[in-house]
Amino acid sequence: MVRSFFAILFLLSSAGTLLFVAGRAYVKDENRKKAEARLAALAWNRTLADTAVQQLQHADVVLRMGNGVFSHMLASFNRRDKSWSHSGIVLVEHGYPFVYHCAGSENDSMPCVRRDSAHHFFSPVYNMGAAVVRYQLPDSVKERMAAIVHAYRRSRPVFDTRFDLRTDSALYCTEFVWKTITRAIGDSTWLPTSVAGSRQFAGTDDLFLNPHASMVWQVQYK
Repeated sequence: MVRSFFAILFLLSSAGTLLFVAGRAYVKDENRKKAEARLAALAWNRTLADTAVQQLQHADVVLRMGNGVFSHMLASFNRRDKSWSHSGIVLVEHGYPFVYHCAGSENDSMPCVRRDSAHHFFSPVYNMGAAVVRYQLPDSVKERMAAIVHAYRRSRPVFDTRFDLRTDSALYCTEFVWKTITRAIGDSTWLPTSVAGSRQFAGTDDLFLNPHASMVWQVQYK
């Protein structure tokens, strides 16, 4: 009887060990498959981002949807289309498209106007999607846009957490783009704005939901 008890105990212990080992092997294999899938998706998304960069022209407006909570909050402010959370302006310099955009956060006292490579701006590591918007503008307006962008960068505004269109010492991303374009054209009504309560603001959807804009490229990363 005792031998039978220990034999059964041994068999149960062995079975438990086998199940434990098999379970660990299964989890490890599943994690490997997920890692391989993430790498494959990232490689594919980078190809999509490269394609987007190849579409860029001087004075294009670019949009992206970040994968963080702050990005989703910003996108929720849009009144008509909540697909995009951030925007910037493309300036082709020395043959390469750079994106100038205003980025920051609450209590950030650093200058907000940044100059990033287009590949960095569209990176699938930080974003869920990207888009390219184009306006039919004469070269003279495009060059005025470039001059205004560089003037803003020299003036070193901080990020505008109040989202107030009336100030230039503090800017948020879409305000920076909206003001650059309308001031280069000389017409503050050329691009629309949105209203929430009594507050007038420029949303990312205002940059492409208007008769002057064409969406020439957009992608949602996998």
